[in-house]
Formats: sequence, structure tokens, C-alpha cells
Amino acid sequence: MGQPAIAAPVREGACLLLNGLAEAKPKQLAKKGNAPQLLLRLTQIIAAQEGSASGELFTGSSQHDEDSDDDDEEEERDSGGMAQTVLDTIALNVPTKYTFQAAMHIIGTFIAQPDPRSRKAAMALLAVMAEG
Repeated sequence: MGQPAIAAPVREGACLLLNGLAEAKPKQLAKKGNAPQLLLRLTQIIAAQEGSASGELFTGSSQHDEDSDDDDEEEERDSGGMAQTVLDTIALNVPTKYTFQAAMHIIGTFIAQPDPRSRKAAMALLAVMAEG
């Protein structure tokens, strides 16, 4: 489940674009059939991060800034946080008829993995989708 080596500004720009698209044109995002692939890729990004899969959802950015000392670690956390933000926006704006089945399939797949980070990512996806 490794991520390709993409520069942090590119990842951030892509997440901002997806976030804006999910807010402004949620039905277009869903009708093109992209929602299941987005959910999968975002969950993979969350699973690849170290630490708590739900940490970005419940902590403020000021606490995050105080805790991060290493640049690589900061980029990894930022990727997970951005992915969680996009997931949250999708859950809140895209109709569930386009996301529910895909989310349940992804959760089932990730929860069955032996890797604890994959299981945490599945639970983070479940929590975010339940909120939406």
C-alpha cells in the first residue's frame, strides 16, 4: 500500500482541489463514478501514516505543530490529515447512495488486514462516513 513519491505541495494542491470539488460540485464528483476510487485512495493514505488514524480529526493544528519535529514525519502526518479532511468533506456533501457501498467494501477489506494501521484507517473511514 505504499504511496508514490509525490512532493508535499502537489499532494496538498490535489487535496485542496478534491476538497473544493466535493464542496462545490458533489453530485458531479459522484456521478462520474470517482467516489469509490477516491475513498479507497484516501483510506490508503490514512493507513500509510504513522500514529493514530483519527488523530487529525480530533486534534487542532496547533497541537500538531508542537508535536512534529521531523520534516518527513510532518509531511506524512500532513498527508493523512489532508486525506481525512477530504474524506470528511465527501461524507458531508456527496450523497450516500454514491459512497455507502464503496465505503463498506473498503472498511471490510481494510479491517481484515493484519496491519494495525489498515484497521485504524478502516475505523477512521467508518467514523467519518457515519458522521456524514
